[in-house]
Amino acid sequence: MPPSARDRLVAATIKLTREHGGQITTAQIAREAGCSEGNIFKQFGSKSALLTTALCEELPRIAIADSVAAVGSGDLDKNLRDLLSALIEFQGSALPLMAVLLSDPALRAEYQQVSGKQGTGPQLAVDRIADYLRAEQELGRLRGDLDADAAAVLLLGAAQNLALTELATGSPRQTDRLLPDVATLLTTSLTR
Repeated sequence: MPPSARDRLVAATIKLTREHGGQITTAQIAREAGCSEGNIFKQFGSKSALLTTALCEELPRIAIADSVAAVGSGDLDKNLRDLLSALIEFQGSALPLMAVLLSDPALRAEYQQVSGKQGTGPQLAVDRIADYLRAEQELGRLRGDLDADAAAVLLLGAAQNLALTELATGSPRQTDRLLPDVATLLTTSLTR
């Protein structure tokens, strides 16, 4: 079944925001989605409501299950390196959207209100990673005294910095150089 006009508008908004920032127009969004501009207002009521919807739906996306082996399987060090790589990719995708959100106080306020009602937001990434780490911890594959929430924040922080550097410089050179050592440092501290 082809995507609905609503879904095409959300996808177009995310794509164009990543490419051009917050200065996109409703005409550009409608053209990208293959819809009329009036469809934006019919579906969402306003451009800011469309942006808010797109952010609420896109920012929480992080599929740990698709990024690492199942809990308790495979080599834990490799699983954690794969998780860090997936988080860098996630952050590289999310940072342009966050930049738009953080640079517009009105949009940020609307997002905070809507995401609060929907139970979405960047904290979901921490929660999902912490849940994965706790599950590995319960199997004895991670340190028993590990604070899974703090470890999740550290993993996301490392990933965010590497992704930000890559986005700002246009080069993955630093990520390629540092990723193995960062992953080793993190996995060593989580497992020993």
